[in-house]
Amino acid sequence: MKNLFKKIIYLIEEASYMCGILGYFSPKFDVIHFQQALKSLNHRGPYGQGFTCLANGALGMVRLPMSGNSPTAVPPQVLNYTAAFNGEVYTPGHQLKDEVETLILALRKSSVPDGMFAIAYWDEVNQELVLYRDQFGIKPLYYIYQPEHSLLAFSSELKPLLELLDKPRINKKVVAEIVSTGVSLEFSTLIEGVNILAPGTKMTFSFTEQGFHLRRTEIIKNEFKEEFKEIEELIGKSLNVCKDTFRKTALLISGGVDSNILNTYLDLGYERFNLQIEGHNDSPPNSTLVKKINFSEHDFLETLRKAVKNYASASRMTSLLMYQKLSDGLGDAGYHSVIVGEGADEMFWGYSRHLELWENHNNLNTNKFATYWFGNYFSNSHYLSDSLRQSTYETIDKLTRDALSKGFESAIEIFDLNYSLEPLLRRSDHLLMSRTIEARTPFLHCGLAYSLPRDIRIQNGLGKAELYKILRKRSPTWMPRAKKHFRAPLSDWNNAKTAMRKEVSNSLDFLQQVGLEKLTSNTISVIPDEQLFTLTTLSIWKQEFGKYL
Repeated sequence: MKNLFKKIIYLIEEASYMCGILGYFSPKFDVIHFQQALKSLNHRGPYGQGFTCLANGALGMVRLPMSGNSPTAVPPQVLNYTAAFNGEVYTPGHQLKDEVETLILALRKSSVPDGMFAIAYWDEVNQELVLYRDQFGIKPLYYIYQPEHSLLAFSSELKPLLELLDKPRINKKVVAEIVSTGVSLEFSTLIEGVNILAPGTKMTFSFTEQGFHLRRTEIIKNEFKEEFKEIEELIGKSLNVCKDTFRKTALLISGGVDSNILNTYLDLGYERFNLQIEGHNDSPPNSTLVKKINFSEHDFLETLRKAVKNYASASRMTSLLMYQKLSDGLGDAGYHSVIVGEGADEMFWGYSRHLELWENHNNLNTNKFATYWFGNYFSNSHYLSDSLRQSTYETIDKLTRDALSKGFESAIEIFDLNYSLEPLLRRSDHLLMSRTIEARTPFLHCGLAYSLPRDIRIQNGLGKAELYKILRKRSPTWMPRAKKHFRAPLSDWNNAKTAMRKEVSNSLDFLQQVGLEKLTSNTISVIPDEQLFTLTTLSIWKQEFGKYL
């Protein structure tokens, strides 16, 4: 058996942490084709790449040095393991091999250290390949597993997999889910058979002469609770580990509570950036200290096209536009690291839905509960074929019932993590890493995310109450304000809406073919803004990725 795993190692020695992963195992494996696919991840790690050929495939990695400069071959080999690693284990002073070893040994004991990471490692002794994605999903990992074809492949992004697959097909079920709810409901992608590894999931594959076979799937999550720690202290501790890098690092700041809390911990010389959106500015206090990145309606379509290409999916999130603009602005300024406030709303209950759910939890049915995340999915699914619409309803109903069976508060956490935080984190990763910029997320580390009991997250009719208290203490002039969502002002951008209707009209045949059978040239003119945006991203996705289909 072990003779099958004759290793051939290709490497460039360069220190790194934030990286990209690619693995492909198939009887159709071709090393030149694999190298070409690996190069498509160079924006995630332009400072070196390497891969190890293992039997009928290879495990590869590209590298972006962030926290250490000690030269190490990639993918690194530690103990009896060869690993492709993307991310960082927050252990002060450790280098790449130390972090990989720490993570692998922890996973073998069904625990995980603090950090953000996706990893794929080959266990030489047990002849196993393991995939794992961190429990919040800060670092992405896509995979395809077809045992009937002896195929296992995985990557930090979708595009390398498309370059390696034979004639992939569009997933109409996921089209229907995104059109109806804005997200994929079961961690699938728009490509049949290509899935997103769910946060906190460990998959173990055993190797035989017939290839890899899934042996077990486990969920490994730690709450990282630290007793007797004040939230204010934990924020500072987490921010310190997130900004521990030799790279130029900046803070993305808006007028909201999350980024402004982080702002109070940083000295005046720390760079801060704010996105100035035409017709919808959200400036922080003392904005004279903040560098501005401008985004106007004139930039809409070009920015959206680039964002969809980098996100590699259709979406309802208009924040794709803003993150693409931020990414370009930060990249042009020479940054490789940025601190963001993702996770605070989900973990401390900062959205309006949390307050409404809290006040009405005795009068909820499955449809009403799901609507808080998915909006009016009955209306959004209007143009779908009857079978796709019914299938989507059934999936939503099952997921909602399963979540609520675990209790009201647990159901909120499940939906928040799966249908709010995970897409937001994947958006941040893909759009920022398109310009080789790492997103750091202080609200998700050092036990901070689970530091506050659920029953006191809402106080006196205010969500994120403890965070507001901390901000008022640290910045007494701070004035509370209503929650502003990070969204493009589509209702005010008439030229953008005209451009979207044109894109959807030009893609009408395609949209009808993938399930929107009831969409016509006449109905396009009356589609609501939010739904029009979703269909536009689907149309652009086809333009960018249709060559693979």
